[in-house]
Amino acid sequence: MIGGPLPGGSTGSSPADVPATTCHYRPPVEEPEPIVARDTLYNFAALAVAGVLLSAWMLHFTDWFEEALTLLALGGLASWLAFMLKVVPEPYLKSFQSQFYDRILSRRHLWWILLVITALGLLFFVLFVASIEITVAEGDGDAAVWVYSPKCATPGDDALRWVAKGKSQRFVFFTKPLRPRKVVVKVSGYPEKVVPLVSFSRTDLRTPESFRRPVVLLRPVMKTVELVGENEVDAVIRVNGVEYPTKMGARSIWVGCDQDVKVPQELIQLWVLETEAEFRDWVHYGWARPRSLGPSADGTPPPRELRPGDSIQFLVKFPGRDRATTQSISVDPSARFPQVETIKENP
Repeated sequence: MIGGPLPGGSTGSSPADVPATTCHYRPPVEEPEPIVARDTLYNFAALAVAGVLLSAWMLHFTDWFEEALTLLALGGLASWLAFMLKVVPEPYLKSFQSQFYDRILSRRHLWWILLVITALGLLFFVLFVASIEITVAEGDGDAAVWVYSPKCATPGDDALRWVAKGKSQRFVFFTKPLRPRKVVVKVSGYPEKVVPLVSFSRTDLRTPESFRRPVVLLRPVMKTVELVGENEVDAVIRVNGVEYPTKMGARSIWVGCDQDVKVPQELIQLWVLETEAEFRDWVHYGWARPRSLGPSADGTPPPRELRPGDSIQFLVKFPGRDRATTQSISVDPSARFPQVETIKENP
């Protein structure tokens, strides 16, 4: 029977007898998007300008850009800082970021301070900093490079750097406004070069062409070598009126550079072809191993560089001759490196 008792003694009830359940729907509350203050935008823009200008300066004038990127990426010396940041719990890191943003990046008028610092830094680099880039384009391996003051007669060990073949290295120097600073650049095997540095400039030097300057090589002819024999005789080389004592024998003599400078290999090969077979040993033993000038009698060092038109006189008294032999030479700016002048027994 409909509406009768159910099995188990329970009495059925209609849906109207079931109490209703009330369900309250709460839509998710949308948090308002953070609004970036105008001062914060200006601060970010000022930081971007300062970073771009500093990066451009490092890229053009120095070799520091890669090291700076390594530090910014918490690599290299900053690796320990990266490790420490991993130890700090994440909530504290987020708290630190929030405080840094609120107290630093959102600070009012910070962008003015950043722009002033950037302008002062740029002014400093423009007035007081210059650099040199040295590229070793030839050779068998790393080249020894010295960069030092012209006041030093010889460079010290602190001025020595090694530059790999095919690589470049940059050197940064402080300068004075409107007053070029002079430095001496010496690459092993090449004549030293005096380089004037102007503020906010980079001077590019490349071997060998940047170091091919006026240099005179005094080379004895074979008759002169036979006349002197294995014994060397006293000689005098007069450069612009200053006399420098030296020795005359089978070896050639550099004027205007040091003994480290190498004779170009193509010139040695030409000498070998022009010399009879029985005398070719003298080419390698004497002509290809020049000596350089020492100081004068009063201690005056030989000229670091020769200028076009400089006068050079060579005086020597050969054995068995009553008079000294004198030769006069003028530095020719159009001559190939080096300017070779032969020493004859009867000039």
